[in-house]
Amino acid sequence: MKELEIKKYEHWILKLDDYHQISFPGRCQAWALRQDATFDNMNNEERSELLTVVTQWERAMAEICNHYWAHVIFPENEISQLHAHLIPRSSHNKELEGLIVIDQKLRNYPIYYGHNAVLPSDILLRIKERIIETI
Repeated sequence: MKELEIKKYEHWILKLDDYHQISFPGRCQAWALRQDATFDNMNNEERSELLTVVTQWERAMAEICNHYWAHVIFPENEISQLHAHLIPRSSHNKELEGLIVIDQKLRNYPIYYGHNAVLPSDILLRIKERIIETI
């Protein structure tokens, strides 16, 4: 969804993930702009910029909802374009746009509660705007 784009970098684009906000409000995806990019063939500029993207997002989430760390995942799924999932993790309840979220699988791989549930678009857009303001 074009309206969920947060920031376009030289080699990456940061987007709000519209599917898993119920479990992890502020969850984003960083997508490589180079279509044939893979984790193995990233060049130094792409690697360096990815670190910038993750760091800026993590600082924004720390300010917005006081999360503790970023869980960064590079999935191998049906989408071949290189992308990373940026998931805010916390050892305490967090609030974002009226959502109170408990990270119930804190020490494990993040589990998506309400996997098929999608937040209303007005809440998604408010979360996106808060991240943009903070980055």
